[in-house]
Amino acid sequence: MSISNPKGLVMSCSTRFFGVRKNVLLAVMPEQTTMKAILAALIGAAFIAIVAANFGSASHGASPAVTVAVHGVRVIKPPPGGDDTLRAFHDDAGTKVALLVTEPDGGLVLFNGDDSRVKSFVDDLGKDLTKREPGTKVEIEVPESWVFGPQATVSQNRKYCSLEVNMPGFPSKEATTLTLSGTLVFKIAKEKTDFTAENVALQAGTEVKAGDIRLTIKRAGKPRFGSKNALEIEFDGKQSLDAIARIRFFDADGKKIEAEEAGRSSGKSLNGGSASWFDATIDYQLKNTADTAKIVITCWKDMKEVTVPFDLKVSLGL
Repeated sequence: MSISNPKGLVMSCSTRFFGVRKNVLLAVMPEQTTMKAILAALIGAAFIAIVAANFGSASHGASPAVTVAVHGVRVIKPPPGGDDTLRAFHDDAGTKVALLVTEPDGGLVLFNGDDSRVKSFVDDLGKDLTKREPGTKVEIEVPESWVFGPQATVSQNRKYCSLEVNMPGFPSKEATTLTLSGTLVFKIAKEKTDFTAENVALQAGTEVKAGDIRLTIKRAGKPRFGSKNALEIEFDGKQSLDAIARIRFFDADGKKIEAEEAGRSSGKSLNGGSASWFDATIDYQLKNTADTAKIVITCWKDMKEVTVPFDLKVSLGL
């Protein structure tokens, strides 16, 4: 996401918490709908047409077997009179398309929404869905980076990524097909390497190094937000931490301390000059408390960025 602050700095920020994400439901209803049409639409929702497109090349670094498909659509009209209490699905007006990216061999690490682009999004009558509807109430102008939603989810086996395309317009009443095209940018990797730091003091100010990545423990203490875990460690870095796949902790006897990644965030100023900065954090929560630990940081060693073009036709099934 991108946030403008009063000082004129722009922070590009992405956040992930425990890998939890819920997908959207297909639901498209015309303004005037008979019960028969409603039932037809609900039945059609269970049989969403999956339109797959091969993409990538040697120059992009993506496997030819990778596919992108539509696996959800949501169309919402503005509420009457701008009354937000009447918003359908309690969501903003516009069109959302959920995409499922598949890499059969695995290797998807993360989705780069800041550098991904939608080239075109129109219905079969030529209406441009990237344009906001006239008279639509807008309290906060959505940044361009939010076109792909605030978060994408990569499966644990690294074979799938679910993400959303969010646009302010909605199709014409007579429209039957949407055409969506653009490019998606991913970081992919398959090989890992470990970096070990012995007898690390789990306290604020302690530095840990993993190859070229330098981390500092920013905070060590009782978890916030009501977690039942015993200890939370917040690592801070002044460079991208995308290459870190996981962090493990071991006690003085070499026994692994059960831990889970609780979240990541990264931010940078886009101003340039002396005001420029970059900051990233990784939070881990440990089941047991400890004063010191052996820390093993696993990093992706063959990470590369690939650009994935897509061109999809989506049937609404109305």
